[in-house]
Amino acid sequence: MPNFPTGSIGAAVESNSFATHSMVAKSAAELLKAELVLGRLVFRDAGSDFEGGVGDTVRVRIPKVVEAQSFTGSTSAVTTSVAERVVPVTLSAHGMNGVQLSAKDMDLNVENFGAQVLAPQVAGIAKFAEKAIAAQMQTVINGGTLEIDPSNPRKTITRAGSILDGREVGAKTRVLVVDPSVKEVLLNDPNLSSVADAGDPSALREALVGRLHGFNVFMSPYITGAVAMTRDAFAAAFRAPAKPQSVVGASQTDENGQGYASTWFMGFDLETRQERSIVEIFAGATVLNDQCAVGLKLGAQPSRPVVTATQIPATGGSVAGRADAGSHVLIHENGAVVGGALTDSKGAFSATAPSGWAAGSIHFVEVTSVAGGYSSEPAHTVVSVAAK
Repeated sequence: MPNFPTGSIGAAVESNSFATHSMVAKSAAELLKAELVLGRLVFRDAGSDFEGGVGDTVRVRIPKVVEAQSFTGSTSAVTTSVAERVVPVTLSAHGMNGVQLSAKDMDLNVENFGAQVLAPQVAGIAKFAEKAIAAQMQTVINGGTLEIDPSNPRKTITRAGSILDGREVGAKTRVLVVDPSVKEVLLNDPNLSSVADAGDPSALREALVGRLHGFNVFMSPYITGAVAMTRDAFAAAFRAPAKPQSVVGASQTDENGQGYASTWFMGFDLETRQERSIVEIFAGATVLNDQCAVGLKLGAQPSRPVVTATQIPATGGSVAGRADAGSHVLIHENGAVVGGALTDSKGAFSATAPSGWAAGSIHFVEVTSVAGGYSSEPAHTVVSVAAK
């Protein structure tokens, strides 16, 4: 993050300090980088002071691999030019948000203004940009034929990796982006490895689920299903709209030139006679190379067991509920299996533990369907027991 100047944001606006305006705008671009997840997993291109508008197309330059050839005695035979691939990306989305600033807000120093006002605004802009990228990922997922078996997700994910192997897609930067339902399935897989914290406090770190069969696994709530991919599968373009001439503010890219851009400016609301902080961005995304991505859908999961009644007689603890027909039901008490049953043709079950529940004991029901799917009912704590 940049080193913030001293003084209040209000004083900076009043003095029309270009350095301060640029610093705030630069901070917004840096905050955008920290808030993005999908945006950090794809090829990015950014620019500031973009004079165009939503719907315009920008040309994203992507370095091309120079293939090696067998040397036959002549360097001329293996020499070629370094050509860049140019991909058109339509800036299909114009995201903007604004907040009214109180006198107290205007008294904040620039650093605190970034934390208390700018950061929530940029979080909303990041969400907007993420959805633009997710829409392109969804096209690959919808066109995919692989289906994740909730009872054995490893098989399908391994198959996705094999498909990428066959396409000669590099293994170094492979990721698996999953929706919350797939994440839940994977968290029940003992083969999911945790990834050591690299000290990155960003949203990307928070979205990292773990590592499984050669993929770093990330969760995004903006897709349905999953996509196994590398950075070269999708491209995103971010442009910082040109700042209106009549207001203070600036358009900036991130500090390290890693492909993030946004515009921040301050405007005055004549109706409320209050200052407004505005953040905006042009965003677009496209499928860059569909050979570098494999779409996966989540197969049908077993119905979650629903406990409809819990009876705690003096001589035993019984529980009744519903799940998939033919499922195997187990009753747990304080971590130990104390009873079981099979659901009937209508999915109903009733199981009784051999001994009475103890006050304060914790019990729950887990169900395994005929197909091998698994789900569990949240734990229940026994408050009291009937007198013997």
